[in-house]
Amino acid sequence: MYFRLLLVVLLLASCTDHSSAGPPIPKPVVGTPIPPSPTPCLYSDAAKTEAVRLLGAATYERQHGNLSAAQDLARQSLASWPDYLDAKTFLGEVIPLVAATATAGALSGQAKPVGLPIVSASPRATCGTAALPAGLPVGGAATAAPLAAQSQTQSRAIPGLTGDAVQKMLKPLNLSCTRTAGMREMWTCQSATSSLQRIVTYSGVSPTQIQSIKGELVQYTSTPSDVVTLEFLSTVAMLPYKGADPSQARLWIAGQLPNAPNRIGVHAETTISGARFQILGPAIARALTIEGASTP
Repeated sequence: MYFRLLLVVLLLASCTDHSSAGPPIPKPVVGTPIPPSPTPCLYSDAAKTEAVRLLGAATYERQHGNLSAAQDLARQSLASWPDYLDAKTFLGEVIPLVAATATAGALSGQAKPVGLPIVSASPRATCGTAALPAGLPVGGAATAAPLAAQSQTQSRAIPGLTGDAVQKMLKPLNLSCTRTAGMREMWTCQSATSSLQRIVTYSGVSPTQIQSIKGELVQYTSTPSDVVTLEFLSTVAMLPYKGADPSQARLWIAGQLPNAPNRIGVHAETTISGARFQILGPAIARALTIEGASTP
């Protein structure tokens, strides 16, 4: 009996199908290196500084109506630092203005080439050699200096106005101000909410010789308010320069805003004690510029 039971066990063992067990599971190799996760692209301080300088120059060009030059400088700023949000925002604003100017020129038979062609850049940008995001215009690499040279105007300093005085005037607005590195005294001050953005830029040959200031109010609405615009532009008009008359400036602004057309360009101009005031821009982005009276 014992012999028969042993024989049955041996027969069952020999008939077992080992093929269904599948391939052997490999044992994990101890010490196998794990590929490192990609690190974010970090741009050098020099590249960021250059981007800020170029955007400051672009702001100055736009302030003086040189939209094509402003566009090209903003492109270079973004090429130096592709993650620079202010440059992206600026370029997004100025490109439609350049296109509108070109269209208006074409309709009047005086079209001139503006800007450079839009090309698609590499989808991946590397640190130090970052390309512009696809679809944005790409400019030349050595145009900043010539464009900056073209921006020199013959305006004189606003009488008695200093950079410190401008900063004190802007303090109640709680703007964040940044100085642009360079030979000129150039500052950009701004703040933003979900409904509007306030931008003030001013520049001069030195901290004690300010030549121009621009206040711009962008309202993110289809029905911009002249009352809100008047409040902001009147604050900018309170420049403490020699011979200033803030009341006269406010009355002039209040009288011009209701009749200002909803388009780009200069809509009204006046001179008050050696400073030239201009109202410009569409209703959603009204601006006031104040400059020293031009030399003869």
